[in-house]
Amino acid sequence: MIVRVMRKGGRCVLLPAALACAGPAGAQGWGGSLGVSSDNVYRGQTQSHNEPSGQADLHYYGRSGWFAGLSASSIKRSPYDSTSAEFEPYLGWQWQLTDPWSARVAAVHHDYPWNNPGRRYNYDELTGTVGYADRAFLTVAASPDVSIDGPYASATGRAALVYELALHQPLQHALSVNAGVGYYDLRWAAGTGYVYWNAGLGWDLGRVQLDLSYLGTDGVARHLFYSGVAVNRLVATALWHF
Repeated sequence: MIVRVMRKGGRCVLLPAALACAGPAGAQGWGGSLGVSSDNVYRGQTQSHNEPSGQADLHYYGRSGWFAGLSASSIKRSPYDSTSAEFEPYLGWQWQLTDPWSARVAAVHHDYPWNNPGRRYNYDELTGTVGYADRAFLTVAASPDVSIDGPYASATGRAALVYELALHQPLQHALSVNAGVGYYDLRWAAGTGYVYWNAGLGWDLGRVQLDLSYLGTDGVARHLFYSGVAVNRLVATALWHF
């Protein structure tokens, strides 16, 4: 699953559990990416049952800072499901505040057209991100209709909030250190929330980016979801931009 943080420099960096993609305000035109991860992890939860996942994105940047696109990834919600897909059409706007600050807002629809049963996992989300010097990104997201399915909590169409901080520090030889922490506030669906985090290394090879990170969650997440859904493991990702 791909989440974008627009950066001033026009490059992309990997910030698992989110994939952060650059796009400078005013850089008009089409672009996209293709990639594969050893696990599709989103907000500390595996979306592919701890199996490899393919990812793709196609987007367009408008001259005034608006952007729109469609992302897709392969998923497997449980060991009893066959591999299917999630689609994420999105629309947003990015702009420069005052150097080195930037901002971005976006509306995203998460759609699981072949989900079983029905399409209960579909939901919408509005996100806002503030970035500083292409090094730190603070994101707040709100959804009116998320669903949760676990042994101790099950709900459909409930509100949820997300708070995330992602950090990116370039090193020598095209390497970088990436880290992040988030809190998924599910009080309206499950009466609580949980913390998830990541830390690892990225390698920028021009159009190709590689990342190896350890992703983790707290004990609340492991209590909320079925066994194996909340992850604590290494995840490798390779991404090609076009």
